[in-house]
Amino acid sequence: MSWGREPLDNLQSEQGRRLSLTARPGGGLWPMLFEQIRTEFIQNMRIPEFVIGVVVIPVMLYLMFGASNAGNTFPAGTSSGTLLMISF
Repeated sequence: MSWGREPLDNLQSEQGRRLSLTARPGGGLWPMLFEQIRTEFIQNMRIPEFVIGVVVIPVMLYLMFGASNAGNTFPAGTSSGTLLMISF
């Protein structure tokens, strides 16, 4: 009975490299990036100063200065709301 495990000779990746016994197939770049961002955010949520300084203050500044000018555009075609959002 194999219990769902393959013999050690058959554990190879698509590139021909040997995999460990605990290796799991990855989901690709975007799921990995999302998981990294999620875990970093959860880790930093434990520190209240992080949430206030990095999340709350930029949102407040954008709402005060960016939201009121969101409809304006610069001569090159960039909207001021977009420019202010990436600057905060």
